Amino acid sequence: MAAVVQSNGHAGVVILTDSKYSIAMAKAKAMEDVIRACRECTLLEVRDVPISESGEKMPAITTEQLQRYGKRWTHTLAINDIYFDYSIASLTKAAIPSDGISLLSAGDGSASAFLRIQAKTYQTVTVAEPLNLHGWQVMDELNRLFAGQPVSGFVAPIHLVNADNIAFDGGKKFQYDPDNGYREIYRHQWIP
Repeated sequence: MAAVVQSNGHAGVVILTDSKYSIAMAKAKAMEDVIRACRECTLLEVRDVPISESGEKMPAITTEQLQRYGKRWTHTLAINDIYFDYSIASLTKAAIPSDGISLLSAGDGSASAFLRIQAKTYQTVTVAEPLNLHGWQVMDELNRLFAGQPVSGFVAPIHLVNADNIAFDGGKKFQYDPDNGYREIYRHQWIP
């Protein structure tokens, strides 16, 4: 949806996914459904690129897509930030301005993604995982199980990191770490 909003409903989209993982395919399908529902958007391609081969393949794939789609290609949606780590050099080499294409990731929130978003260099969005919070939650769930209590059922809400909010919730440290006091809440629950 961020690509649709950014483009005022006129995005030309490439989607990058990895068919080895069902979660990746579910994310890609959800992205595809949103783009197809946008009347003036164009789905240029859904490309299956194994994450494990992104370093080898993305430079050439990016160059190929630039040649094939030209200015029609305005947005790339990917299931993980790592694809963009290996696309930037090809975009730069082709003299694409840093705001000439928008890269949006539906997962990860890597430090390199935070840097690109802060610098406003191609990548505009990442859906970041709160890894520190996940660690605290794992310990909470174990404590609950050892105490014979049911699991919490907590699911961290989706957090879309962009240039408007990157300075908050750990963004200055190039990570997503909610500044909502979760550590103290967990400490309070565990310590009598």
